[in-house]
Amino acid sequence: MRDVFNPLMLLIIVLALAMRVTDADEEMARALDLLMLTLCVVCCILSAVLGVARMLVRRRALMPIIWAVVYLIVGCCVWTISFQKPQEGEDRAAFSALVAHYRESGDPCFRNEQGDCVGELAAALGEKALLEEILQRHGATLSKEMKEEAAHAAASAGKVSTLMLLLDAGVDVNARLESESLLLAAAQNGMTDAMLLLLKRGADVNLADDEGMTPLMGAAMTERPTPVRLLLKYGADVTREDRAGRNAASYARSEKVSSLLELPAPQP
Repeated sequence: MRDVFNPLMLLIIVLALAMRVTDADEEMARALDLLMLTLCVVCCILSAVLGVARMLVRRRALMPIIWAVVYLIVGCCVWTISFQKPQEGEDRAAFSALVAHYRESGDPCFRNEQGDCVGELAAALGEKALLEEILQRHGATLSKEMKEEAAHAAASAGKVSTLMLLLDAGVDVNARLESESLLLAAAQNGMTDAMLLLLKRGADVNLADDEGMTPLMGAAMTERPTPVRLLLKYGADVTREDRAGRNAASYARSEKVSSLLELPAPQP
């Protein structure tokens, strides 16, 4: 049994990781993330303790130490795949430079070569304390457009804390950026928590952009059932069409989402 325990645990983690990558359901993905990380941490600790115990009694401790390292590496990979976003890593580097400039100059409106300002990236990265400081010190000088850009960044990244802060600071819950509403920005990225906040604050569930795309269409494109269910719960219209004549079901590419978006049968 001792000889098959570690390979069995590693097989379970790999299978869970495969399910996590292929499964579109957000709740299932979160459960699998928790399962994989828990198994990696527990097995790593057990293997390390066993290895140290064997060393103390002068027995061979190579295999337990190797398995501890394997679990550590797999756990890091799981963390990277499940929680870390490549774009966020890039934003962090730009954010550090903008924070340094802000601390030196006191100017929250400065934009880097990519057009980002410190408030926008603070919102996108969930840096609530810094964003709160900027709003308190410079809220009166920040333009409406700049606050709305930050809100869109927070909605797109699913950063509920900074999104709530900006809504409390006066950003319209139906604010648009290049015709895209906050709810559509969150829906297109499958950010259910941010969507729920916006809907509770009174966001228009059917507010479309200039091309006619509604939040429900954006959510359907993610292939995740959870954001689609949420929008339907708040009254999203499955019959709405964009300028190309496509409804939300036309954007769905998974059976789970398509089944939720079936059009109602015509009345006789």
